[in-house]
Parts: sequence; structure tokens; C-alpha cells
Amino acid sequence: IGPLYNGEIKPVAAFCKANKIYELSPNSPSNQITTANPYYVAVNPSIETHCAAIFNYAQKTYSGKRIVAISGNKPNEISLAKLFPSFAKGSLKEKYGTADVFNYTYTGTENIESYLSATQQNVVVVTSFTELTAVDLVNKLYALRKKYDITLFGMPTWVDMENLDLAYLAALDYHYTTEFWINDQNTDHNKFKQNFVYKYGIKPTKFAAKGYDLVLYAGNLLKNFGADGLSNGLQNPTANGIYTQYHFEPTPYNAP
Repeated sequence: IGPLYNGEIKPVAAFCKANKIYELSPNSPSNQITTANPYYVAVNPSIETHCAAIFNYAQKTYSGKRIVAISGNKPNEISLAKLFPSFAKGSLKEKYGTADVFNYTYTGTENIESYLSATQQNVVVVTSFTELTAVDLVNKLYALRKKYDITLFGMPTWVDMENLDLAYLAALDYHYTTEFWINDQNTDHNKFKQNFVYKYGIKPTKFAAKGYDLVLYAGNLLKNFGADGLSNGLQNPTANGIYTQYHFEPTPYNAP
């Protein structure tokens, strides 16, 4: 299990691939660590998976389903915004209806209003990780909120941006995705927290809770499937921790 950071994960992933050892990567969401490696297991979902979850949630939750994906001018942000039209093409239209999906690259001068509908609810997804761009877009959308019905989705990193105005986000019905959430009403969580405080004298951090969950999951894999049956265990979608429902899927690899 580990390491935490990308620079250290790559050589470990190469070693595990060569020696047929399963590696559970607990923290990195990157899908660029290794290729054609059936022994590398990314526990954190990729940012593409976050975007797919946003689209599916918007499709199921909001009537009208007008989705506007806005990116900054960085290549990775643009590619994420372009995912949303492709999601719409492959969506279950008979179940959720047809989504009107638009995406464009924002550099500071574009007219956002031309992409918004005055008669439909507007689900605006900003795929930027740059704080300056995020703040600028939130300010512009806030100014338009009385004229247009706007629900805003941002990227997971927005929770760490100090300059985003929380009042503006609240007025825009702001949502964000997270790979990990602690339910304070969960009995098992409270028992773990109590034991952690008793042993270490401090409350468990998010990383402590994630690590506890993952070690329990890995231990149960070995217990229930044995070292030779881990591939079957990883494909079992019913493994639940205190905080996480583990569900792993293989990533297709097309050799060049």
C-alpha cells in the first residue's frame, strides 16, 4: 500500500509489475503513472471519473438539463470540458432524457451569458484548477444569478482555494465532488475516532481514516481470497469499508 506521491509511485509500480505484486495506490488520482500494468490499483478515482459523476448526477437531478462545461485555456482543462458532450452522446436518453450540452474555453473576454438559457435551468461545470480563473468565473456567474437559474459545479481542488467567496458559491447552489466523505452519524466512524483519540491523543485526520479503511480492505482481501486470488477479490464490487465502497474496474490499454 503506497507510496503517497506520484514521483515515488512510478518506480514502485514498475517494480510491482516486474515482480507480479499488487500495489494499492492510496492517494494519487493520476492515470499516467503506469501503463499495461494489471498489478497497479488506483484507489482514488481519476478526475475524468469525477466529471462522469457530475454529468450523471446532473442528468438524474435537474429538469431541463442544459449543461455548460467551461474550461480555462490549459490543455487538461479543455480536455475535461470536452468530455461532457461525449457523455451526452452515450447517456441513457430513455432514462434521463436528452441533455443540451455546450463547452467552451474561457480566457477572460468571452460572453458567458450567450451560453446560458433564460428558460432552462443551467448546470454550469467549471473544469479549471486555476484559482484566478475559478474566482473570475464565479464572480461573473454571481452577477448573472438573478437573470438566470444557475447551479454551479467545480473541481475537487476548489475546497482549498482561499479566494473563492463562500457567499457567492452558496448563491450559485455550488456543488463539488469528493472521493472521500466522513459521516459523523456513522457508528463505526465514531468508534474508530474514539479509539484513535484514546491511542494517539488527537482526532484522526482524513488521511488516517482513509488509511484505516484501506488497510482493513486489503486485509480482508487476503483473508477471503488468499494471495493467489487477489485478482478475483479486486473485481468483487461488494467490498465496503467504514467510509468507502470499493469498486475497481480495469483500464483498457491500446498499445501504440
